Amino acid sequence: MFWAQLLNGLTTGSVYALIALGYTMIYGILGLINFAQGEIYMGGAFVAVLLLATGKVNFLLAFAGGMLAAALLGVALELVAFRPLRGSHPLVPLISAIGASIFLQSLALLLFGPNDRPFPLQFSFQAITVAGVPLSSLQGAMVAAALGLMALLVAFVRYTRYGKAIVACALDRDTARLMGISVNRMVSLTFFIGSALSGAAGIMMAIYYNATYPRMGLSR
Repeated sequence: MFWAQLLNGLTTGSVYALIALGYTMIYGILGLINFAQGEIYMGGAFVAVLLLATGKVNFLLAFAGGMLAAALLGVALELVAFRPLRGSHPLVPLISAIGASIFLQSLALLLFGPNDRPFPLQFSFQAITVAGVPLSSLQGAMVAAALGLMALLVAFVRYTRYGKAIVACALDRDTARLMGISVNRMVSLTFFIGSALSGAAGIMMAIYYNATYPRMGLSR
């Protein structure tokens, strides 16, 4: 039981780390805690479910579509709920983030209803037992996917112009602006990447628990 729970914790923890990266990227560049990040997580999962339910796309395309939808939702939130309030008292964007979270939850409830939706996978994952510990290929795939996305993020931040520009904006936005960096573009890019990571996390957790529901982001 101990090893099974340890493996379960490692699996869910690696996915939660993706959500944490989204939070910290946004906080690092704006000093803002985005309370709507959980709803972006939920939105990515719902889009993937809807794409798979059409029967016209495969799992990888649905996964990418869910990440893209979550990323675009994050950018839209930045433009509508946060950018107009930049420079105001810190509590103002915080309240706006809470309002955006409530709005997206309510919208999902209206569109999809309160009941859980199973994730319509087109294939099954195999399970084996090693030394009495059940091991699932799903758990291995989730950990590998989470680590792969983290590695891509590290490579992007360290070795690309845009990644270095994001770091510069996080360190000092005024100086970055004087150096010719478009702070608004970098903030939007940060929301895009952080939201895409949260969308990927939402899809993986929807698969893991075979449930997608409007308040799934609230519980994370």
